[in-house]
Amino acid sequence: MTNTQPKEISIVLPAYNEEANLVPLVDEIIAVLQNAYDLEIIIVDDGSKDTTREVIRNLSHKDSRVKGLIFYRNFGHQAALMAGITNASGDAVITMDSDSQHPPSVLPEMLDMWLKGFDLVLGQKSSDHTASFMTRVFRAIGYKTYSLMNDASIIPGISDFRLMDRNVVDLLVSSNEKRLILRSVVHRYARNTALVNYDVGVRKHGTSSYSFTKLYNLFVTNVVSSSLVPLRLSFLLGIFAITLSIFMILFVLFAKLFLGASIIQGWATTIILLSLYFGLNFFCLGILAEYIGVIFDEVKDRPRFAIKEKISL
Repeated sequence: MTNTQPKEISIVLPAYNEEANLVPLVDEIIAVLQNAYDLEIIIVDDGSKDTTREVIRNLSHKDSRVKGLIFYRNFGHQAALMAGITNASGDAVITMDSDSQHPPSVLPEMLDMWLKGFDLVLGQKSSDHTASFMTRVFRAIGYKTYSLMNDASIIPGISDFRLMDRNVVDLLVSSNEKRLILRSVVHRYARNTALVNYDVGVRKHGTSSYSFTKLYNLFVTNVVSSSLVPLRLSFLLGIFAITLSIFMILFVLFAKLFLGASIIQGWATTIILLSLYFGLNFFCLGILAEYIGVIFDEVKDRPRFAIKEKISL
C-alpha cells in the first residue's frame, strides 16, 4: 500500500520590524501550498522595535501552523535563520525573507525539485529591479572576490531563499561554528543541488535593515570564516616588501661603489618608503585582526542567539 501521508514542510521567516509584511506573506504562503503538505511556519522575531511579536502571536492564535521565536535582542539575520532552522521539524526546511522579496509563488517549483531527489534547492535571482546600480556593482565584486579566495564559489544571484532536505539541515545544525554564513557553507552538506530562478519582489512596507555597513561586515565575515587566502596574501606582501628593500639597498651600494654616484639626500624618498611599509604592515595586521576576531568569538563559545519566548513550539 502506498503511503499517501503528506510530507511536513517547515518555512523559516526571520523578521526585524516587519509588522506590516507578515500577515500578507503568511496568507500567500498558505494559499500557494494549500493542503499539499503538513506545514509549519516559524517566524523569528530578531529583537524588533515595532509590534512584530504581537503580530506573530495573533497569527499563531488564528492558525496553529504558525509558530514563533522571540529573541531577547537583535542577534542578526543569520542568527535568526539558524534559530528557526534549529527548531524546525519538517522533512524539508525552506528559508525566505519576510519582506516579500522572496516570492511564495516559487515554492511549488522548489518542492517539486526536492521531490525529484535534490537535497538543496537554491533560489537564484533572474532580475532584481529593487537594487541600485551601485549595489549591483558591489555584489558583483563581492561574488568575484569570494570566488577567487575559495575553492567553492557562491553562485551569483543567490541569497537566503533556499530549500534544504532534512539530512542537510541535521548536518548544518550539528556545526558549532558561531559566525556561520549560510550561503557560503550550506552547499558543503548537499549532494545534489538545483537552481530555481525568480524575480525579486517589491518590498510592500518598510525599508531594508541591511545597510552598507552590514553588507560589508557580512562579506568580511564570509571571507575570513571560509578562506586562508587573505593570510597568505599578507605573507606574500611581506615578501614583496622585503624583496623591494633588498633591491633598493643593492642599488644604492652599486651606485656608490661602482658608479661613484652620490646618494641624493631628501625627505621625499624616506616618507614614500615609510608610508609604503607602514601601509603594508597595517594592512596585514588588519587581516590578521579579522582572523583573531573570528577565533575570539569561537573560543568564547557563546550561543548564537538567546530565545526569550517560544510561541506554539
